[in-house]
Parts: sequence; C-alpha cells; structure tokens
Amino acid sequence: MVILTVSVSVFVTCDCRKKSPSGLARDHSAHLLSPASSAPRSPAYPTKVLEFKKDLKHRVFPVTQEEMQFQPESLCRQLFSDHEGLEQFMKTQIYPCSQGVVIFSRSWASDIGLRKEENVLCDALLIAVNSPLVLYTIIKDPSWMGGLQYAKDTALQLKQKLQTEGGYTGKVCIIPRLTPLTSWPDGPCEFPMYYPQSYRLSSEEVEDILQALVVVSFCSTSLLSDCLGCEYFDLLVTEQCELLSQSLHETSELFIHCFPGTRKTALAMKIMGKIKDFFHCKPKEILYVCESDSLKGLVSQQTPFRAVTRNVFMQGDFSRIKHIVMDETENFCSKYGNWYLKARSITHPKEKGDGSENPQHRILWLFLDPFQVHHAEVNGLPPPSARFPRRTITNGIHCAWEIAMVMKEEMERIRENPLSHVSPDSVALFQEAVYEEAMCAQAPPGVYEIKTQMTTEQIAKYVAEKCHSLFQWGYLPKDIAVLYRRPEERGRYEPVLLREMNLIHTQEATEVVFSRAAGVQDNRIVLDSVQQFSGLQRNIVFGLSSEGAQPEEFQKLCFASRAISHLYLLYEKRKAF
Repeated sequence: MVILTVSVSVFVTCDCRKKSPSGLARDHSAHLLSPASSAPRSPAYPTKVLEFKKDLKHRVFPVTQEEMQFQPESLCRQLFSDHEGLEQFMKTQIYPCSQGVVIFSRSWASDIGLRKEENVLCDALLIAVNSPLVLYTIIKDPSWMGGLQYAKDTALQLKQKLQTEGGYTGKVCIIPRLTPLTSWPDGPCEFPMYYPQSYRLSSEEVEDILQALVVVSFCSTSLLSDCLGCEYFDLLVTEQCELLSQSLHETSELFIHCFPGTRKTALAMKIMGKIKDFFHCKPKEILYVCESDSLKGLVSQQTPFRAVTRNVFMQGDFSRIKHIVMDETENFCSKYGNWYLKARSITHPKEKGDGSENPQHRILWLFLDPFQVHHAEVNGLPPPSARFPRRTITNGIHCAWEIAMVMKEEMERIRENPLSHVSPDSVALFQEAVYEEAMCAQAPPGVYEIKTQMTTEQIAKYVAEKCHSLFQWGYLPKDIAVLYRRPEERGRYEPVLLREMNLIHTQEATEVVFSRAAGVQDNRIVLDSVQQFSGLQRNIVFGLSSEGAQPEEFQKLCFASRAISHLYLLYEKRKAF
C-alpha cells in the first residue's frame, strides 16, 4: 500500500488589501477565574506584540535561503520519532520549496479556536517563497468521512484570522491537503495543485504572513504561542532593562521594588550586563547575591558574573568587588550579621583619614518583592521610608493574562489586609490601574485551572494525566514544575506521583524524572517546595496545597508568580481527625 493523498480542489482565497485588522475577544470559557473578578475583559492579543512582531518573527522563524525549517522543534522531534517516514514524506511534499518554514501542530484547528478532532494526527502549515500557503492534515483513519470538511474549515478559519487578527492585507490563499496515515511512499509524490500564479508568495509576502501569524498565535494558547512567548517576555525584560539602566549614571545605590510577575531576577541579570558595559569593568568585579542556592546556580550558569548566597557573602572576603546586585532581599535575614552594611562598605568605601565616602562611582542595587516575604524575622533592609532612591516597577507583566489576574486579585487582598510579616507601606505602592493597563498591553492568553476537595491520589492522577497530554502536544519536562507548600511534603507527594506517572507511561510517552529546583536548567520536571523555587519560573506550574492553608492568598500568589503560561492549583481536602 502507499499513502493516499487528497488534494482539495476548492481552495480558500481572499484579496483583503482594502481591509484593516480588527480585534476579536478572547474566549475564557476554558479558564476558571474568580466569579467575583471585576477586571476588564482582555483584548484579543497583547497590543505590545504589534511592536515586537518583527523581532519575534526573526527569532522564532528565521527564514533562510539554505533550507526549509520545521517548527516547533520539540513537536517535530516527537512526531518524526514516533512515525518513521513522516519527516521524509513532508520533505517530498514541500519540494522544490527551499526558503520558508513548515509549522506543525497537533491540531491547527484547536490552536485557532475550532474543535480538535481525535482522528487528526497533526497539521502542518507550509509558508514558503514561490508557493501558496498549504495546510497539510494527516489523519489516522483513512475511512473518516469528516476529514475533508475539517481541512477546509481549518484553512478558512486560519485565513480569516491572518486578516482580522494578524492584520495581513495582501492576497492570501490556503490550500488544504488531506493525507491519511497508512504507509509512507518510497519516493517523492507529485500531486497537482490548481491555483492562480498570483498566489505564489514572494520573500516579502512570506515575511508579512509570518509576522501576521505571530500576532494570530498570541490570540490563543498553544505550543507555538508558548514558544513565541518565551522570546516575547525576553524582549519585554530587555526593554525594561534599557529604561532602568538609565539610572546607572544618576545613582550608585537604588532600591528596586518589583511586584510578582515582573521577572526581577531576569531583570537583575540583564542589569549586570549593563553595569559591565557602562563602567567597562570585568565580570569578576560584579557580584550577584541572593538567598537561595537554586537561584544562585541559575545565575552562575546563565551569566559570567560571580553569584553567591547571602550566607556565603557574609562569610567571605569581597574586597575586590566593585559593583553589587542583590536579589530576593525581602527574604534576607540579618540574624547572623548586617549584610546591608557590609554591601555598602564594599560599594561605598570610606576614605582614610576624614572617614568620608570615596567619591568613586560604584553600584549597589537591591531588588525586592514586598508581597513575597516568607519570614517574620528582621531582614536587614532599611525601613520603607529610608529606601531612597527608589524605582517601583508595576507595569512589567511577564506571564499569561489569566495568571496575572490571579496575582492582581491576591495582591489587592494582601494590600487591604496586610499579613503580619508584610510592610503595609511597601504593598501600598501597588497601583491597580497601572497593573491592569500593563496586563492589557503585555499579557498573552494562558491557562488557569483550580480544583478543590481532592485526595492525594486524585491530585497525583490529575498531574500525571495532564503531563502526559502536554507531552503529546510537544511540551517537554523542562517546561513543567510541580510545587508544594512545605519542604517536608516531598516525601508524601513524590511516591504517589511517580506511581501515577508510571501507570500512564507508554512507549511513546516522554520518560518522567523529577529533579529539585537546583536542576531547573535540566530537561526534567521540577518537584520541590514553592520557597525553594523562589525567583525561578517555568511555563507550566502545578501548585499543590491543602484547603484552608493559612494564609491561602499568600500561597496562591507564590504559586502564580512561578508560572508563565499555565497554572493549575490543586487543593487537597483536609482529613478528618
């Protein structure tokens, strides 16, 4: 037998050069938000994407003349590994195209708001120079009667979204190609495609369509949107860094108040690069100080600068250091020594003789999140009234809209009823209106689900099944973190999670191995306490907690601040005594 390929003779076209893009409202029916939420409905896509769409296109879809690219890489690797011959078959189908990209999805229909069909193995969208747009649909059952209609409907919906949401104003044609999965051909297969020559894309039109597709992808949740989201948030942090670095020539000491979701650690790492360039100093002359070993390890791996924990900082000699950036200072502790005075003595040394400060310009910048204080001990920071000069970052939202909404609601609750270990003056800096404006401008759609009254076994089964599904869509273990409240809970959750993971493990599934927060760079699911994961983030976070845990709003805020695009809060019912 050979593979059967149907080339649909009816193709979807439109000349929309006189039309302008219009936004479509997001559908939140799949996401569970608080019924009491009074936040404004989010836009179709974050408006900031329009500013970055060209950069995002070049980062994710770098079209070259050398070869065609298959994206996203993780999904392609899985599909080509599970289905021998698929990669070669696709190469024969797109021949002789040599400049462009083929974008795979488990279901392009699902990615653009239509229903996912179980009979569809995958879809692949060809965007190439000298070719019209082609949507290949590979189905599992050749007798399925709905395949042709599925392919046509998906092509039509995608074409319309490129116009209305992506803002593409040229002529566009998407040809559906239906391919039953039976067996792979031995050689190239030629199939006629009937379309006007004017629908063949030039290199400029490929560029414009890919930019439009970037915008369309940010209108819904998918593997592609999450891949784009990683680059998008990096661009946002870079932009924020450019604004903040303007203060380098103005002040040597600066207190930087960052609220949950602003990715202060990523910002701190980029600021160190700016310090090196601004002062023309060596990387070893810049010191990063934080509270947790896992965060210290991340910074050591991703930057050339020296990174230590507060404990090591208090015990060591850092006289050769010129500039210091301190992170997580809200959770520092001065019980074993005044870390702030030591840091200041390094960056603001006294002149011998008169005791005045050396006029040499050195940097001491301190990053803190006033909402995420984990202890009630004296942290060593000056009181809020003495933290000047100060910058407050409230307009940097680097997570999905649904997750930002969770954090906004919890920050409002904490601001109105501050916890005993939280400074009322510090949390009062939170400005709801500014945060909401940033959400609409910057936050893409995401997933937020909350489940209550679960047993430990039900929680483990839910996590295992969800992870299995995510792996099938192309996500990797390195995208996921499973976090619990207290360090001692690992012994309770790990065995049951591994048992459930093994129950659903198949030959095609990605093998599951857990790591600690310190292994956040590894391609493994992180299983650790929410505190050990402080300052770190992953695309997908499962937050495990007991119902009635106090204070619940603080725990929810901690879980949400570690997630980028997917947040699943699972509450375990209390056992009766």
